[in-house]
Amino acid sequence: MQAFKDMLETIKPAHLAYNFEYTYNTWDMVKDSGLTWDDLKNLNITWDELKTMDLPQKGGNNNA
Repeated sequence: MQAFKDMLETIKPAHLAYNFEYTYNTWDMVKDSGLTWDDLKNLNITWDELKTMDLPQKGGNNNA
């Protein structure tokens, strides 16, 4: 990861900032999203994709 950060510092303009956010979904987050097992199956995603995907907000729109 440090090599990647060093590369970014080398190529990015000095006035731009960045940060990294690591997000993993918990079972409670999946449950609270309102998605059913059928919904998840129809999304055709892997377990690894489920861990990191943006989950919809229950009863709302995820296009913030």
